[in-house]
Amino acid sequence: MRVDSQEILEKFLVLIAHALLGLFAAGVLGLLLYIVMLPIVQSFWSVADINFALVSVLTIGFGATAGSFLGWLNRDLGRSTLLIILFLTLAVTLLAAWAGLHNSRDVFKLVGKPGIPALTGIVVGAILGGNALNLLLWMVRTVRDPRL
Repeated sequence: MRVDSQEILEKFLVLIAHALLGLFAAGVLGLLLYIVMLPIVQSFWSVADINFALVSVLTIGFGATAGSFLGWLNRDLGRSTLLIILFLTLAVTLLAAWAGLHNSRDVFKLVGKPGIPALTGIVVGAILGGNALNLLLWMVRTVRDPRL
């Protein structure tokens, strides 16, 4: 089987398009979910009782999971395969967001209130974690199946 340069270029362009869409959608949905959910969480609990690190990791992690999953979505796969990929993406994204939280220890202290973590590490970790797993799965699928 001969692979020509046109096929390689097409696969590379598809990879770039998926990666850009996954990175953009993960960042936008992660921050959007954080912005929407933080006031909702604060309205139900006292500010002194909120663990802002956990709220940040969960909201940004879930949003980044949705964005990266939608950016790399392959509708040719079966429902059970998509659910497994979604669960794995969620697990890796939450772990990467948690690692990003501990990588950037900048915490904004409020007087008499718990600290609010800086979102940079959490967002970058969640975006890269979800997209790295989907990139790996896309590469494995491309090597196994010669079609795009």
